[in-house]
Amino acid sequence: MGGFDVDLRRLASRGRPVVGLLAAVAATVALVGGAAAQQTPSSNTGPQFGEWGPGRATPGGEAQLPAPTGGNLGAAAPGAPAPSPSFGGCNFNLGGTWSASGEETNPTAFLYSGGVTVTQYGRWVQATETQGMAQTQYYGRCNGNSVEFDVYSDGQFIGYQYGVVQPGGRFGPPRISFTWSTWAPNFASGTEHWRRAMY
Repeated sequence: MGGFDVDLRRLASRGRPVVGLLAAVAATVALVGGAAAQQTPSSNTGPQFGEWGPGRATPGGEAQLPAPTGGNLGAAAPGAPAPSPSFGGCNFNLGGTWSASGEETNPTAFLYSGGVTVTQYGRWVQATETQGMAQTQYYGRCNGNSVEFDVYSDGQFIGYQYGVVQPGGRFGPPRISFTWSTWAPNFASGTEHWRRAMY
């Protein structure tokens, strides 16, 4: 924000109106903030879903949902009644293949990308993200448009990842915007975005 502040001061010092620019920036920030993923916990308190993780059966014995095919790929049709109860309280069938892109923002900023395979059991979701030779596992649940994960590496709990699912438009695949925090070996945090691969 420091560079942005300097630019505003420079515009103001030249006698140019910045009120409209400030209003546009505020509206954009509000819009982005409304669709942004909720923040993950700020401290490591261990897995939130102790009943659901590596080597554990799906809570309640939920059956695996088949991956969606065609259409809006898992979203309810426009004008349709409430989402199917078979999604277990989740507004989407998230099963299938996704592409992932993200940015670690703390402690060192860097970009990364990978692929994600998602399996859904009612509201319970398991995902495996692959980046090169490394894999990260996610175990959590979906409630409406929100997804909350415990994050594992090599079967060990390392952090949290929370996201919001957004429809991809009339024919586009849905997207999920996440924030994440991990504590292995040291604290790191960032953002990540998943987009479902087209079939």
